[in-house]
Amino acid sequence: MAIHPDFLDRPETRIIRELIDNPNAVPAAVVQQIIQLSQIHVNAGDEEEISSHVYYTSTVVVELTDLVPPSQQTKLVEFLVQLQRIPILDPRTGEEATVIEGLKQWSDLPLFGVHVSDEMNLDYWGPQSPAKL
Repeated sequence: MAIHPDFLDRPETRIIRELIDNPNAVPAAVVQQIIQLSQIHVNAGDEEEISSHVYYTSTVVVELTDLVPPSQQTKLVEFLVQLQRIPILDPRTGEEATVIEGLKQWSDLPLFGVHVSDEMNLDYWGPQSPAKL
Protein backbone atom coordinates (compact mmCIF):
# COMPACT_ATOMS: atom_id res chain seq x y z
CA MET A 1 0.00 0.00 0.00
CA ALA A 2 1.48 3.36 -1.01
CA ILE A 3 0.66 6.63 0.62
CA HIS A 4 2.20 9.86 -0.58
CA PRO A 5 5.77 9.99 0.81
CA ASP A 6 5.21 13.43 2.36
CA PHE A 7 2.55 11.92 4.61
CA LEU A 8 4.54 9.01 6.01
CA ASP A 9 6.08 10.96 8.90
CA ARG A 10 2.81 12.49 10.01
CA PRO A 11 1.17 11.11 13.17
CA GLU A 12 -2.22 11.13 11.43
CA THR A 13 -0.94 8.60 8.90
CA ARG A 14 0.49 6.29 11.54
CA ILE A 15 -2.70 6.47 13.63
CA ILE A 16 -5.21 5.96 10.79
CA ARG A 17 -3.19 3.24 9.01
CA GLU A 18 -3.65 1.16 12.13
CA LEU A 19 -7.23 0.51 10.94
CA ILE A 20 -5.90 -1.17 7.81
CA ASP A 21 -2.64 -2.68 9.05
CA ASN A 22 -3.94 -4.16 12.31
CA PRO A 23 -6.95 -6.48 12.00
CA ASN A 24 -7.64 -6.05 15.73
CA ALA A 25 -7.71 -2.24 15.59
CA VAL A 26 -11.07 -0.68 16.39
CA PRO A 27 -12.27 2.67 15.03
CA ALA A 28 -13.13 4.04 18.49
CA ALA A 29 -9.52 3.73 19.68
CA VAL A 30 -8.20 5.39 16.52
CA VAL A 31 -10.78 8.19 16.86
CA GLN A 32 -9.61 8.84 20.42
CA GLN A 33 -6.01 9.19 19.25
CA ILE A 34 -7.00 11.67 16.53
CA ILE A 35 -9.20 13.58 19.00
CA GLN A 36 -6.31 13.83 21.47
CA LEU A 37 -4.03 15.15 18.75
CA SER A 38 -6.74 17.60 17.63
CA GLN A 39 -7.25 18.88 21.15
CA ILE A 40 -3.51 19.43 21.65
CA HIS A 41 -3.38 21.63 18.52
CA VAL A 42 -6.55 23.54 19.45
CA ASN A 43 -5.37 24.08 23.03
CA ALA A 44 -2.08 25.48 21.71
CA GLY A 45 -3.99 27.82 19.39
CA ASP A 46 -1.70 26.93 16.50
CA GLU A 47 -3.97 27.68 13.53
CA GLU A 48 -1.44 26.47 10.95
CA GLU A 49 -0.98 23.11 12.68
CA ILE A 50 -4.76 22.74 13.18
CA SER A 51 -5.29 23.24 9.44
CA SER A 52 -2.44 20.84 8.62
CA HIS A 53 -3.88 18.24 10.99
CA VAL A 54 -7.30 18.47 9.32
CA TYR A 55 -5.70 18.34 5.88
CA TYR A 56 -3.57 15.28 6.62
CA THR A 57 -6.37 13.45 8.43
CA SER A 58 -8.83 13.90 5.58
CA THR A 59 -6.27 13.16 2.87
CA VAL A 60 -5.01 9.97 4.53
CA VAL A 61 -8.56 8.62 4.94
CA VAL A 62 -9.43 9.34 1.32
CA GLU A 63 -6.14 7.89 0.03
CA LEU A 64 -6.50 4.74 2.12
CA THR A 65 -10.07 4.29 0.91
CA ASP A 66 -8.78 4.47 -2.64
CA LEU A 67 -5.99 1.97 -1.95
CA VAL A 68 -7.80 -0.80 -0.08
CA PRO A 69 -10.55 -3.13 -1.28
CA PRO A 70 -14.14 -2.39 -0.22
CA SER A 71 -14.02 -5.22 2.33
CA GLN A 72 -11.41 -3.20 4.28
CA GLN A 73 -13.17 0.16 4.04
CA THR A 74 -15.77 -0.46 6.73
CA LYS A 75 -13.42 0.56 9.53
CA LEU A 76 -12.59 3.79 7.73
CA VAL A 77 -16.28 4.64 7.39
CA GLU A 78 -16.87 3.80 11.05
CA PHE A 79 -13.90 5.98 11.95
CA LEU A 80 -15.44 8.97 10.12
CA VAL A 81 -18.89 8.45 11.64
CA GLN A 82 -17.45 8.32 15.15
CA LEU A 83 -15.02 11.20 14.55
CA GLN A 84 -17.85 13.42 13.36
CA ARG A 85 -19.75 12.89 16.64
CA ILE A 86 -17.06 14.23 18.98
CA PRO A 87 -16.76 18.00 19.21
CA ILE A 88 -13.38 19.62 19.74
CA LEU A 89 -13.83 22.55 22.11
CA ASP A 90 -11.69 25.65 21.86
CA PRO A 91 -10.72 26.52 25.45
CA ARG A 92 -10.47 30.22 24.54
CA THR A 93 -14.11 30.45 23.45
CA GLY A 94 -15.81 27.41 24.96
CA GLU A 95 -17.28 26.82 21.49
CA GLU A 96 -16.64 24.01 19.07
CA ALA A 97 -13.34 24.67 17.29
CA THR A 98 -13.59 25.84 13.71
CA VAL A 99 -11.10 25.47 10.91
CA ILE A 100 -11.04 26.24 7.22
CA GLU A 101 -13.89 28.58 6.20
CA GLY A 102 -15.49 28.34 9.65
CA LEU A 103 -16.25 24.62 9.38
CA LYS A 104 -16.43 22.80 12.70
CA GLN A 105 -13.72 20.33 13.53
CA TRP A 106 -14.79 17.43 13.20
CA SER A 107 -18.57 17.81 13.04
CA ASP A 108 -18.48 19.25 9.51
CA LEU A 109 -15.72 16.91 8.28
CA PRO A 110 -13.76 19.80 6.77
CA LEU A 111 -11.88 19.08 3.55
CA PHE A 112 -13.31 15.59 3.08
CA GLY A 113 -15.59 16.76 0.27
CA VAL A 114 -12.71 18.49 -1.47
CA HIS A 115 -10.52 15.38 -1.28
CA VAL A 116 -13.25 12.99 -2.40
CA SER A 117 -14.08 15.28 -5.34
CA ASP A 118 -10.40 15.45 -6.23
CA GLU A 119 -10.07 11.64 -6.16
CA MET A 120 -13.10 11.37 -8.48
CA ASN A 121 -11.81 14.13 -10.78
CA LEU A 122 -14.81 16.33 -10.00
CA ASP A 123 -14.78 20.09 -9.63
CA TYR A 124 -15.69 20.64 -5.96
CA TRP A 125 -16.00 24.39 -6.53
CA GLY A 126 -17.95 24.08 -9.82
CA PRO A 127 -21.56 25.30 -10.33
CA GLN A 128 -23.17 22.05 -9.06
CA SER A 129 -20.70 21.50 -6.23
CA PRO A 130 -21.75 20.84 -2.62
CA ALA A 131 -19.88 24.01 -1.71
CA LYS A 132 -22.27 26.08 -3.87
CA LEU A 133 -25.56 24.30 -3.20
